This record gives sequence, structure tokens and C-alpha cells, in this order.
Amino acid sequence: MRASRPTLMLAGVVALSLSALGAASVAASPSAAGDPAKGRYIVAANGGCDCHGPDLAGFKEDAPAAQSGEMFRGAFGSVTAKNITPDKETGIGDWTDDEVINAIRNGVDADGMPLFPIMPYVSFHFMSNTDVADLVAFLRTIPAVRNDVPENELNVSVPAPPSLPPSPATAPTSGIERGRYLVSAISICGNCHTPSLPSGVPDTSKFLAGGTIENEIAANLTPDKVTGIGNWTDAQIAAVLRFALEPEGTRVSGLMFYLDGGIPLSGGFSQLTDSDRGAIVAFLRTIPAVSNVAANGAGFQFGFKTLSDLLPAIVGLPLENQHPVANGDILQQTTGGVLQYRPSTNVPSFTDGFMTWLLGPFGLQERLNTQRFDWER
Repeated sequence: MRASRPTLMLAGVVALSLSALGAASVAASPSAAGDPAKGRYIVAANGGCDCHGPDLAGFKEDAPAAQSGEMFRGAFGSVTAKNITPDKETGIGDWTDDEVINAIRNGVDADGMPLFPIMPYVSFHFMSNTDVADLVAFLRTIPAVRNDVPENELNVSVPAPPSLPPSPATAPTSGIERGRYLVSAISICGNCHTPSLPSGVPDTSKFLAGGTIENEIAANLTPDKVTGIGNWTDAQIAAVLRFALEPEGTRVSGLMFYLDGGIPLSGGFSQLTDSDRGAIVAFLRTIPAVSNVAANGAGFQFGFKTLSDLLPAIVGLPLENQHPVANGDILQQTTGGVLQYRPSTNVPSFTDGFMTWLLGPFGLQERLNTQRFDWER
């Protein structure tokens, strides 16, 4: 259950969740046993609960990053993703279903203690009774992994869970409202794709208009035709979720590629049904178009307002060198130190020497990983 912003403030998350989901039918708690197969689908639609690691056993001190859950660090201290496998000693094997559900939707653990809000329980609060019961049923079926996760080390108090309306009894089944539900309460796309204000509160005026996650850019998903996906067809948007492919045929990279299909236990977004992909597309067509290019996670904080602003001729940085690369491609270097890669297709991009960043319909995106070019060594 990935949370992309360790500094999220609850008031902002509540506002974002409520505004995105709108009114919903409500009920106090699930009453029927869940369906593990349907729960697996919920986990896939969430992107695999990947904060907790590929086996959902949480942060592992001595494991490679690819085999471990997350440890989030910031001014608040450090917060570790917990073991949510059925192990009775180090996981949630001794928790009741109601205790697991209370943690997922209300941010309170089995001992009655509030969870640090890196766990996006305010969004999951709006998961339906049926879906959360199915999710818990699935968690009961995965292999138990013994992994004693280190405790959080906090410099601040854990905020008390906010007052929220009752969770919905049922989820919408089709159309725009189904898409709204998936985007906001299951996949929680806004955690990555909505930028934050300096305070850490989500900028609700730029809902899904592009943000940053770790060292990557989360794309602008609004219908803006320059910086968003306004020029994409419905089929092209759906193809990102199903095949991890952009319209020009290049695969998405980084975290999104992993969430699309690299999740070991559930398969990720690629497992969504055609109907749910269509519902997500339909919902994305309804949100306001916002012109926004997120600052990229590689440390480039140019503050440009449009993609064309990255071109040296517009920025006013004269070319210092340009180097033929291959197949008619040219690498240009400006006196300001920006490296701009101009493929023969004339689709502009630039590189920091380690990654090449493409300027495409999704904004600034990692195009490929590479070592430094020979002439830079």
C-alpha cells in the first residue's frame, strides 16, 4: 500500500479524499466473510500493496531493496512498512478480521494505537465493506513470513485519526463513479500523481496533475492537451494500465512499470478488467484539465511551466557542444549544463548522464537508464 509522501498532513488528505469520492452509501462495518479471489483483485488494483514488499512481509533490515518493504525517512523520523502476512508472531496472523479492517480503513492497530499516516488509511477508509472484507480474506491466504520489522523511530507525535464519515457499504459497479472509486479509494492514484504544497498537504487545485515519487515523476493525468493526456485516445490510456505501453510504443518505466505487472502476489494493474480500465478512463476524462509539469525526481527543479520551456533556444542557454550519437540522433550541451538529447524523430528530451528524460504527453519521463556518455567521462 504505497504512500508517496512521508510529509502528508491529514487535513489535506481528508479534503482530497472527500472531494474525489463525493457522496457514498454508508454502513458501519463488513458483515460477511470475504472472497480471497476477489481480494487478490483488490490488491492488484491497488498496485500490490507494494510498500510492504513483494511478499508483504514489510521492511527487512538486511535484505536488498527489491526484496524488502519500505522505510520512509524524513523530519518526522523513520517509519517502517509492517509485516502483513499471516505470521502469528511478527505479522497479523493473530489479528481478528475486524482488527485488520480497522487498521486499513481507520488507522488503528490491534492494540488500539494510531498508525502513522504514511499508511494511507484516509483513502482506504472509503473502500467498500465488501472489498475490504475480500482484501482481508486474501491476506489470510498468502504465505506467512517471519520477519520482525523494526519499530518506527519518530521525532513527532503520531496524529490521531481524523473524524470521517462511515465507510461505504457497497462500491459502484460501472461507469464514471466506478472509475472515481478505483482511482480514489483503491488505487489511490492521487498519492503519486497529485503534487504537494510546501507544507506537504496535497494541492487539491492540481488533482492528478503530476507529482513526484522517490526519484521519479508521476505523470499529469488530467485532460490538458500539452502537459497531460488530453490528446490520448481512450484505448491509449487503457494500454498504459494493461500493457505498460505509451502511445508511441515505448514502455513506461520505473515504479509504474512495476505496478502495472511486476507485482509477485497479485500481478498489479495489468490484472484490471476491461470494464474497470474503461471506468478509470471515463473518470479521468471528467477531471479538470491542469497545465502542469512536475519537477522530476532526479533533482531538476527548473520551475518551467511548459514542455517547450526546456528548449535552450527558449530558455536562453546557448549551445556549447553538440555530439552525434547514433541513427541521426544528436546530443546537445548548453552553457547552463543542461544536456538535451534530440532524437532523429525530433522528440526533445534531455539527460543528466545517467538517465535520459523524454518530453512526451505524460510530461517529463525517464526514457532509458544508461551510464555516462563516453565524452562526459
